[in-house]
Amino acid sequence: MLRTVRTALFLLTAALPVQAQSDAAVSKGIHDREVQWRTAISLGNWSAVESFLAPDFVMTTADGGRLDRDKYLKELQRGTTTFAPVPDPTYKVLVYGQTAVHLGEANRMSTGSDGGSILVHVVWTDTWVRTSDGRWVLLAAQVAVAPAK
Repeated sequence: MLRTVRTALFLLTAALPVQAQSDAAVSKGIHDREVQWRTAISLGNWSAVESFLAPDFVMTTADGGRLDRDKYLKELQRGTTTFAPVPDPTYKVLVYGQTAVHLGEANRMSTGSDGGSILVHVVWTDTWVRTSDGRWVLLAAQVAVAPAK
């Protein structure tokens, strides 16, 4: 009898959705992917950068423009936008089933229009989706830049 109860309990537990790969685990995984994506950009590893992006990826830029996946990759490769790894950003990840939104912000050094370095406050919203094969890819990104706090 005890064996039957254990077997039934195991089967019931195995059939439940893996919510235990919980929001905390997904949150950490998404943040790790954010760090890997930004590091690939800063190193100019374009094939790695491309692997993070969904086919329908869209970037909304700080000036209100939108770039599709191809235009975004070309813009990065032109070098007009520079990314440095953001040390210790403040972030939060909101998880909704197969979608996760990474809300982050940090101060970082940037290059001003005069070529000099300036400290800016960068705020971003990145939307990640889980593909049918279980990978997380970036579907949409938006960035805003303001004077440093």
